[in-house]
Amino acid sequence: MDSKELNSTYNLRRAVLIGMCTLLGCLSFVLGIINIAIEAKWITLGFIELLYAICSFTLAIIAIKRRHQFWQVLLYVFALTAIVIYAVSLSQTINSMICWVLVLPTVYYLLLGKKLANFPVIILFAAVIAEIIVKYGSTLNPLLINFIFSYLLIWVVSHTYEKNRADSEAKLQKLALQDPLTLSFNRLALTKYYEDIVANQSLQAIA
Repeated sequence: MDSKELNSTYNLRRAVLIGMCTLLGCLSFVLGIINIAIEAKWITLGFIELLYAICSFTLAIIAIKRRHQFWQVLLYVFALTAIVIYAVSLSQTINSMICWVLVLPTVYYLLLGKKLANFPVIILFAAVIAEIIVKYGSTLNPLLINFIFSYLLIWVVSHTYEKNRADSEAKLQKLALQDPLTLSFNRLALTKYYEDIVANQSLQAIA
């Protein structure tokens, strides 16, 4: 048995990545064409979205072949965050972009896990609050209040779900990798340990 087959986190994130890249690739392509055709101030965003569509399709193909690296997912997520923040800054009213902003925390946790997901979650949260204050003033308006509580609710739910899912998987992996009587590790545990070392070395190489 391959250790990746045992790792439900890898399989979950791979499936989410493929579906997300395919959907966002199609959507970015359509929005890119529309934004280029609308008016001058949206042209830059349109070309960025077309480039992001190409990157999305490329990463989807790589993930289908099981050749994607974690740093590619990390770069893809932060690029998406930057595009959403840029689109929010261009909009005269922020209302239309709220739906995208509220979806992203769950995506972050599904793709990055509970430790690394906090960074893009906080960045997006702070950037959108700053844009709301710039566009509507520093007073506590209904949009700001609703956004803060909605975002925090989704953040807490996503974090709690990912934490419980990771804890459950860790318990199942321990049962599969370690003999409960002798507490000795089996051959699959050695394979998984080697793959974790390789993954950590590739992550440190880009740091």
